[in-house]
Amino acid sequence: MSQLRQALEELSGCPVALDPPSDEQVLDRLSGRIDPAHAVVLRGLLDLGEAPSLAPRADLSGVVRTRFEALRTDVHDRLRAVDNDIPQRFSAATLGERLRETGWYRESLAGGWETTGRGSRKDLRAVFLLACRDLSSELERILVQCQSRCDHLDDLVARQWLSLEGQGNGARILACLTEGLRPEESERRKAWRVRVPLEAESRFCTALAGRWERRTAADLPGLHRLVSEPWGGSRTCGFTGFAQRFVHFARATSDAMIWHSTSRWSLLLGGLPQEILPEPRSPSALVPDGTPSRLPSDPHEVA
Repeated sequence: MSQLRQALEELSGCPVALDPPSDEQVLDRLSGRIDPAHAVVLRGLLDLGEAPSLAPRADLSGVVRTRFEALRTDVHDRLRAVDNDIPQRFSAATLGERLRETGWYRESLAGGWETTGRGSRKDLRAVFLLACRDLSSELERILVQCQSRCDHLDDLVARQWLSLEGQGNGARILACLTEGLRPEESERRKAWRVRVPLEAESRFCTALAGRWERRTAADLPGLHRLVSEPWGGSRTCGFTGFAQRFVHFARATSDAMIWHSTSRWSLLLGGLPQEILPEPRSPSALVPDGTPSRLPSDPHEVA
């Protein structure tokens, strides 16, 4: 998550304040996100007074790591391919010419080049869409696939994990808590994905506010560098810098999605101390009806 915060700072062109929530806020949000049906069962399990416990599952843990690492590698490879095209796509020769053709850059009467428009939020949003619409669409497709595959892998792992034998009340506490939160976790990943282009647009417009109206330079490449200085400098193209930060932000978001799943399974499959009660009082097992699907060990078996 720290990488996600850093990516947001870089996208803004300046540091931003992101205070971590307190323990009370975390617990309050947690209680509000668990599925109500699972919350009732969880309350009953906790009333039994047995501590949470789980046997380690090293074999399943290894398969889970392999599958999620394969997903991470695939997403990074696709993002790297997008990143490699950015210098050409956002240069003065390409994007600068598009801005000239659409009237956002023009030759001034006194010679040289200048920006047009009032530099309003509406103007800057139009510039963002002109510059980054295609990039946003590409990143959206990659993040949609990442979210979908995380959800699918979570479902396969959960089915196999819940089917393991020898789970007592202590194990059912964690199973109930995990399954009760999983639907909300999927929605959270979707919310992160949806926010990526919105955050990029918002921070693009905020960084260029007050920097667009009546900007002048001796030539078009100089003007292209001048207006995008928050992400570049006097000798580098800031539009290229912004696009690279946009891709980095998408990469950090995909990593957060994957981390959200792997951190949970790392904890659960690593095992917790078990307590054996002489007379266990066990409610119905939280195992789905029917034969659960097993997680394939070959990463290429799941699209």
